Amino acid sequence: LVYANVTYYASSILPVEQSLGPEVFVAAPLVSEASLFAQFFPILMLYLAYVYIAKPRSQGALEFLLARPITRLEVYLTRLIAGILVAVAASALFYLTAAVTVAALTGVVLDTYTYILLYAGTVLSLIAFYNLCYALSTVLKGGRYLAISIFAYLFFAIILQILVSVLAIAVVGLGPGFGELVARLNYQAAYFSPLGIRQFFEYFTLMHYSAKYDTSLAPQVGDVVNPLLVALSAVTWITVPAVLGWLAFKRANLSG
Repeated sequence: LVYANVTYYASSILPVEQSLGPEVFVAAPLVSEASLFAQFFPILMLYLAYVYIAKPRSQGALEFLLARPITRLEVYLTRLIAGILVAVAASALFYLTAAVTVAALTGVVLDTYTYILLYAGTVLSLIAFYNLCYALSTVLKGGRYLAISIFAYLFFAIILQILVSVLAIAVVGLGPGFGELVARLNYQAAYFSPLGIRQFFEYFTLMHYSAKYDTSLAPQVGDVVNPLLVALSAVTWITVPAVLGWLAFKRANLSG
């Protein structure tokens, strides 16, 4: 159920295998691998926020740093941007490696649009989650930050999808319509998750191939996935934690 959209995609293409080009069967596992990367790399992002802010706060290192000719805003922005650059660079390296590996092993070169969509979804999700953790690090120190941020990761990466599945079972049971309802609820829940941004861009990738081959390769949830709401969700998850984190940081007691 964690990868309901990818599973749905794989099951959808089997009956029409002969009508599809080889890039479709390369794109499917690529979407799955991108999901795995985007699911587990946020652990590094929450640790970066710990190293940059939460840990130095608990040790009083930030107060010592501010004794030099540097402002709180400079400290806040440089460490925020440093984490964002890690997300940008790591995602770029992942997809560059994926593109080279896919071409070398299969001889199939996927179009640039596919990689742009997958890269955008991955990097925006990582930045959104990092900004959330960064905001938490401005109000929590040391071990408390780690406990809350790890819970946040588990909630958005695992628990939220379990709750979606439980809700689907409560509504329609495990009979007909269960898979479709889970897919729909997963996309609806993704609006309320920093890690959910990636799911929408994976959906757009599948829609790209649906249009290219004039067939249904993506979950039928077009009324749920609204590009304007996707953009609003991404902007909100990226900007609001960054702003709230700064408001907390500029008033925080930075002594250990």
